[in-house]
Amino acid sequence: MKRIFYIITCFLLPVLALTGCIEQPSYRIYYYSKEFTSGSLPIDSKIYTTGESAVILGQGNLKYNDYTFLGWRYYDELRSPGEHITINFYDIRLSSSTRHG
Repeated sequence: MKRIFYIITCFLLPVLALTGCIEQPSYRIYYYSKEFTSGSLPIDSKIYTTGESAVILGQGNLKYNDYTFLGWRYYDELRSPGEHITINFYDIRLSSSTRHG
């Protein structure tokens, strides 16, 4: 039974997804910021699938009084605008990282 499950999940499902017989899950990138005083967050309107590469957007027209925008934080990593990030099996949430002064 384990062997059949292994064959289906490792070989059959990816082939069906690539041929369009089953729909691949889709994912998005969301941008968050608590520090901005005006402007609006960048919006990535593209829908991604697993394994795709996405480009991290810039700060757009966000304004930060007394703060400098450093980039976007993804877990413990600081990511810069223009960097590529690989989409895995979930949405990506990026938070602004700033420094006072």
